[in-house]
Amino acid sequence: MQRLAKPSDYVLQDILGRSQYVLPWEDKLCPGNPTDDPDAGSIEYNEHAIERAHNGGMTIATDPVADAVNAALKTPGEAYRAFADDLSAAYLGRYQFRTDDLDSWPAETKSL
Repeated sequence: MQRLAKPSDYVLQDILGRSQYVLPWEDKLCPGNPTDDPDAGSIEYNEHAIERAHNGGMTIATDPVADAVNAALKTPGEAYRAFADDLSAAYLGRYQFRTDDLDSWPAETKSL
C-alpha cells in the first residue's frame, strides 16, 4: 500500500551543503522528495504516489534526464538548476573534470 505525505511528515536534512526537506520513509529520489517547500512537495509527492499506485505499484518508466530537467524547471532553489546545468554542460561537451592533481590521488581511486 502506498503511503501519502502531509507537510508535517517532512524532516529538514542537509543535502550537499544545502538544507532541504525529505520524507524519512522514502529512500528514492522522486517528485516531492527532496523539496524546498513541504506544502508543495507533499502535493507533488502524492500525485506521483497515486500515479504509481494506479500502475500496479510498479515504478513509472521515465527518462531520468527529462525528469531532472522538469524538476529543475518547477522546483524553486538552486540544487536542481545546478544539476540541470551540469547535465547540459556534459551533453554539450563543456564539462571538465579536474585532473591537475591526479598524481596525488591514491592508486585505487585512479583505477575507477
